[in-house]
Amino acid sequence: MSEYTEGPWEAKKKSRHSVTWRIVSSIGHVLGLSSTEANAHLISAAPDMYEALKKAIQALNIAIDWNLDEIEIDGEMIATSELRNELFSVKAKAEGREE
Repeated sequence: MSEYTEGPWEAKKKSRHSVTWRIVSSIGHVLGLSSTEANAHLISAAPDMYEALKKAIQALNIAIDWNLDEIEIDGEMIATSELRNELFSVKAKAEGREE
């Protein structure tokens, strides 16, 4: 499988008064009928990733409640509160409310 189109991606209305939406990459590519197979797989996984995201936020809330200030990810120490805030922003974007 080829790689998906590099992000970030944005959901945009086709025109000001349109009811049609499109997905545009940061480099200006419109994702849609001409999308690669990898983009299609990524988009189809979005509902599952959204549910996993909500669980990850809950897990970070528990870690923060237990005073776990940092966690190691790929050999790097990450502040749990900063990671939670990053996940909150991603969740808001998924819900159509940019924060």
